[in-house]
Amino acid sequence: MNERGIRSLSRYKTARAQKLVQKPSRHISAQFPCLLISPEPQRESRFDIMVSVRLVLATLASHVFLAASSPTPSGLDTRVSVLAVEFCDSTNFRGVCVEINPDSAQCYDLLPDWDNRASSVDNLGKDSYKCTWYLDGNCQGTSYDNQKDADLGDGNGLFDESISSFICVPK
Repeated sequence: MNERGIRSLSRYKTARAQKLVQKPSRHISAQFPCLLISPEPQRESRFDIMVSVRLVLATLASHVFLAASSPTPSGLDTRVSVLAVEFCDSTNFRGVCVEINPDSAQCYDLLPDWDNRASSVDNLGKDSYKCTWYLDGNCQGTSYDNQKDADLGDGNGLFDESISSFICVPK
């Protein structure tokens, strides 16, 4: 670019800057100067608009990233786990199934309809709770603590159609 072209470009930039300074704006850039949006967007080139849009998107993305990477305050557990237990009267969680939402650290005797009936059992809250299954009521007798068993009849088969009570405690 020759010297005349440089002076012309310089005058254009100066004149444009004066227009921006002289005119008070009610445009969004007046409220949010970090967005760098010109008060007269209809006179901007496509390049200026693309730069402005990219800058806005980059700013928003950085705020989302910073919020997502913020550490959790100490002592605050963000896991949400519901304590639920599923009993099914057939293997592989088929047949008639019942889901129970017990209170933590409390022994539950199965109702007569389900006492000694389950052939598969699943602790649905196994990430946060450990359940123990018992052959007798009141959480007495022989116990078993596999958290998900699709076939209580395999292995020694002792717990197939034999569970009478259970308890689940936080891990």
